[in-house]
Amino acid sequence: MKLKLAYLLLFIMALTKISAQEENPFISYDVPSQNLLKFNRFLINPTFSTVREDLSYINLLHRNQSVSFDDNNQLYFLSYSGRINDRSGLGLSLYTQREGVVSNYGILANYAYGVKLSDKSNFTFGANLSYYSSGLDQNRAN
Repeated sequence: MKLKLAYLLLFIMALTKISAQEENPFISYDVPSQNLLKFNRFLINPTFSTVREDLSYINLLHRNQSVSFDDNNQLYFLSYSGRINDRSGLGLSLYTQREGVVSNYGILANYAYGVKLSDKSNFTFGANLSYYSSGLDQNRAN
C-alpha cells in the first residue's frame, strides 16, 4: 500500500510544473497620493472629471525617492483632466515608474458623462481604462 502511494505521489509531482525567476517582473502602479485630492480626482472616482469641475488641469509630478542610491525609485506622472462640454469630461494620464532594474509605464484614461434628470439632479457615470507594461530593463542591469 505504501509503495502504491509513493508511486502515485511521484507521478503527480512529475506532472506538476514548477517555475521560478522565469516570469516577467511586475511593479504594481502606486497612484501618487500627493495630488489626488485636488488635481487627479478622476483616479479615485471616474465621475470626478466632470462633476463640479469648471477648470481644466495639466499636472506633472516627479517623485525621486532615495536620491543618493544609484537604482532609486523614480516616478514621472503627466496628467490632464477637464470638461469637454457641459455634460462630459475627460482625464488622461501617462506615467513611467522605475524601481531598480524593473520599469513600468502606462496610460490611464477616463471618460465621464452626465445626464440631467431634473433642474436640481444629474446622473453622472464614468469609466477608467488603464494599460501598462512592466518588465526588466536589460540596459540597467549589471
